[in-house]
Amino acid sequence: MEQTLSASITVCRLLGEAFLRKDQLEDALIGDTAHAVGFDIARHGEKSIRQALDQIAASYTGHLDEPNKAFGAMYQDFNGKNPVEDEFVPFLNILRECIRDHWPIAPGETLLGEVVTERRMHSLVTAAHEIGIGVQVIEHFLLEAGALPKQDDRPSSRRVFDAQVHAELLRDPHPCRTQGHA
Repeated sequence: MEQTLSASITVCRLLGEAFLRKDQLEDALIGDTAHAVGFDIARHGEKSIRQALDQIAASYTGHLDEPNKAFGAMYQDFNGKNPVEDEFVPFLNILRECIRDHWPIAPGETLLGEVVTERRMHSLVTAAHEIGIGVQVIEHFLLEAGALPKQDDRPSSRRVFDAQVHAELLRDPHPCRTQGHA
């Protein structure tokens, strides 16, 4: 990823803070430790950065654990607090893809300066809302279809599945019919 020194330093700090969960560090340790951790991740390239972002995202499994909570200052700085500069675009693309793979971002939402055109993931909550049935009802059909693992104790808002793979199931307004039930 080609970036200016200034952009690289900023990305390393923000990545390190998110990876270390800034709220768990003492103020005196934040700067140097975050830069060092972020640099160690980033120096291995885009794949390493994506793996670290995926690890951060996967560790936030609570009902209200949205991208802004998981990625903290990184998300806030790049999502409107400061104008996004071209030098950050390669990193933003990686972060945006990670978020879209872990959260149910709806079409039309602006994510890190870019309007989402297609839903990648659904949660139980977003799928139920979209087709107008209860979360508990749709959960049974999604489990039966293999869209969701049977053992997943995350809240409904964080139980996500591939919206494209299971689009047909959600298009049928009467999922009982697709399962051979009357």
